[in-house]
Amino acid sequence: MDRLALCVAGNDPHWLKEFADQAAPVFRRRDVAMDDVCQVLEGLRAASRGVLSAEELVPADLALDEAVKVYRWYRRLSGDARKKNPILDKLYKGI
Repeated sequence: MDRLALCVAGNDPHWLKEFADQAAPVFRRRDVAMDDVCQVLEGLRAASRGVLSAEELVPADLALDEAVKVYRWYRRLSGDARKKNPILDKLYKGI
């Protein structure tokens, strides 16, 4: 929320985009799916519509779009696009 406020105040999506880029590896280590993080950002977008004015929504939407784009890129790298077969996953690991 603080990063989104900085983006709205400065009319620059840099703050939230950089936060997403730095937080994605932490989420990956904790086995959080990037789709879930994108859903949280979409919830933040919906909640911000009730608080921000029309001219403040433009930089907020731009910042949230940039953050979602970063998380979707990390989703591609991590293989979140499809669920893995647990049996094949165990065989691949050699268990």
